[in-house]
Amino acid sequence: MNRTLLFQAGDAIGLGHLLASIALYKHLADRLGWRFCCSIRHNVLAVDPTQDVDPFFETFFALGEDRSCFSSEVFDQSLEQARDNGRAVMVACRSDRLDLVPGQHDVLAGMDFQVCLLPEFRDLLSQGQLPEADVVYIDTLCPFLPFPGVEAYYAGVPAFPPRLRAGDADRATGPFIGIHVRHGNGEALSGRPMGGTERFNTLMAHYADRIEALRREHQIQDVLVLSDNSAVADSLARAVGGRAAADTPLPEVPFQTYLGAPHASKLGRLARTLADFDRLSEASVIGGASSLFPLASWVWSDGASLAWIDDWEEGRNVSPLGERPPV
Repeated sequence: MNRTLLFQAGDAIGLGHLLASIALYKHLADRLGWRFCCSIRHNVLAVDPTQDVDPFFETFFALGEDRSCFSSEVFDQSLEQARDNGRAVMVACRSDRLDLVPGQHDVLAGMDFQVCLLPEFRDLLSQGQLPEADVVYIDTLCPFLPFPGVEAYYAGVPAFPPRLRAGDADRATGPFIGIHVRHGNGEALSGRPMGGTERFNTLMAHYADRIEALRREHQIQDVLVLSDNSAVADSLARAVGGRAAADTPLPEVPFQTYLGAPHASKLGRLARTLADFDRLSEASVIGGASSLFPLASWVWSDGASLAWIDDWEEGRNVSPLGERPPV
């Protein structure tokens, strides 16, 4: 039996988390000579969980021979074969998700498996436990947290799979700085600044200062601003003399609520979000605060520079950042 790395995207993780994980876990599996497979059937991005390969992948990505990497059938067969052949299965997850794991798959509900409780997957690698299991089932874990210097550790990881669809609006004819602002829609997550608060307004002023510093550092004047809220993108773009990527109004609701629409609408909304992802990944310099959206865009870019914009509160960095050992 080939060793297999399975990534189960939890219900709440977003596009940046998913695309960064796909690229990095597939890269790791290739390095180890393992098979890789990802499932999003329980995730908010799934369009039709009854399909073997979800329409999210079928619609937006050129899968080619890599189709099996997103096959629910292959995912389940890997676990079934491990159970039937008495192979070791390790489940790596956060402690708050351990009780949810058996419910993700009927196979897991009826088998014994090793458990490794971790805040992020890189901790598993540092413990040297990965090669001990024939199947490693990763539930939701991010391969890394955003932190200064991350580009030195993950440079050269190939985007996977190739994008099939990109947004045509706001195409730049030369180099530009792409800036992503998250939580302008008022979504509360991990203590990060939310739109509509004084703390968020302070962060926007910090963004503006950082953008000017990036202009001087890279000698690039063109700035494209993206956000999960079009008013936020417009406001920051005006403040720095840049342009906003939003070509349709975005609602004042969290992203998961935005996607909670019938099938056809959901595909259209995903297409609009992926268009923003493409625009950002084409920048010469990609900047953002505590979010995996700009980090994933950097992983999928063609040699862009990555610039972290810290979340500030009273002059103190409140992001979950900090130096961590390399893989």
